[in-house]
Amino acid sequence: MTFASSDRGVTAAVLGDGIAGGERWTLFAQRTKGGLSLSLEAETIGGGSSFVSPATSELQPASTVLGQGSNRQLVAFGAIPIDVVRVEATAADGFVVSAEVLDV
Repeated sequence: MTFASSDRGVTAAVLGDGIAGGERWTLFAQRTKGGLSLSLEAETIGGGSSFVSPATSELQPASTVLGQGSNRQLVAFGAIPIDVVRVEATAADGFVVSAEVLDV
C-alpha cells in the first residue's frame, strides 16, 4: 500500500479490522506532515495513536485491552523497521502468535 501525493492534505486508509474481547475494532493509517499516524478505534475507545517518523529503525508498539472480565483481549499494533518481514509475540503461557505485517 502506498500513499499518493495529495495537494488536499492528509490521506488515510483502513489497514485492518476485526473483533477482540467482543468489540469491533478498526486500524487506520494516516499520512501527516510529521510522517505516519496509526490509530486504533473501537466501540469503547475513541482511539489509541502511535505517531511514527517516516523512517524508523526501532519497534514502536502500542496496545489496548478490549472487552471486560474473562472476555478481555489485548490488541497490539505499531510501526516496525522497514526490513522486518515477520512479527511474533509470545504469551505468558508460551503460546506464539504471528502478526500480519503491512507495508505502508
